[in-house]
Amino acid sequence: MDAAVAAIFHRRGGQDGSPRITVRLRRAGWRIGKNTVAASMRRQALVARPARRRRNTTRPGKGRWRAPDHLQRRFAAPAPDVCWCADGTEIPTGEGQLYLAAVSDLFSRRI
Repeated sequence: MDAAVAAIFHRRGGQDGSPRITVRLRRAGWRIGKNTVAASMRRQALVARPARRRRNTTRPGKGRWRAPDHLQRRFAAPAPDVCWCADGTEIPTGEGQLYLAAVSDLFSRRI
C-alpha cells in the first residue's frame, strides 16, 4: 500500500495530499480511507506542495481610486518628453518582496 501511495504521489509531482490520493486509489479498486493514506504519507515523509495562489493586483471596482487616463488609450506620442508611461510589479524572492518600477517615454521608448 505504501508503494501505491508513493507512486501516485510522485506521478503527480507531489501536488496531491491524502484526500486526492485516496480518491485515485479508490478509482483503482482499493478499499482505503483518507486517514490510512495520511498515515502512509507520514511514514514515508511525503508532504504535498501547497498550490500557489495567483494574486490579482489589478482590480478596478466601485469605490476604488483610479488614476485618470490622460492618454485615452492613444499610445503614439507626437514628440519626445510629451507622454510618459509607468508600471510596477512585485517579484517574490527568498528574502521577501522585490518591487520593480519602470517609467518609459512613449516616443523614444527610453526607460
